[in-house]
Amino acid sequence: MEFSSLVALQQERDEAQVQVTASEQAIAEAKEKRAEAKARVQKLNKAISALNKPAKSGRTRVSSEDAKVRVQDALQEASGPQSVADLVKTTGLNTPAVTKALMALGDSIVETTGKKRGMKFTTVEKMKAAMDKFVEVVKDKAAEAEATSAALSGTAGATDHTGFGADAVEDGGMVFDLDTADDDLIS
Repeated sequence: MEFSSLVALQQERDEAQVQVTASEQAIAEAKEKRAEAKARVQKLNKAISALNKPAKSGRTRVSSEDAKVRVQDALQEASGPQSVADLVKTTGLNTPAVTKALMALGDSIVETTGKKRGMKFTTVEKMKAAMDKFVEVVKDKAAEAEATSAALSGTAGATDHTGFGADAVEDGGMVFDLDTADDDLIS
């Protein structure tokens, strides 16, 4: 073999060695990038798992808007005012989520005081309906009492001589006008 052929083969070998070294460096860099990407995927998987993980009580995490809708629906469907504990059971949300939802509902709900378990909540519409029903019952009871009183005193159909109208009540010589909001003393 000639000297020039030997030099050419050595140069070709050196170039091949440079390529091998460059390839090994590229492989090492690729492995490093792969390890970094794999670590990042694991970190993201843990974060996603934590977000999807049910709360300690078995409840899943929901957005504040979804919690607000669930609480509003539970109040609409309830037969009466609901405590926070009632809403936690009904909605499947945790106590902080229910409390935040109640605060977010603001003027669309009414707080009422329960005798046994403290503060309770209901919707404004349900509270108005309950108040209307209460007023009707009171009016019916008042009309019933007036009819009974008139029947007992024998003055059914008698003429009003007080001058204050049919809604005036005489009590021990004093007349109270029931039409006024503050029951002012008339005479």
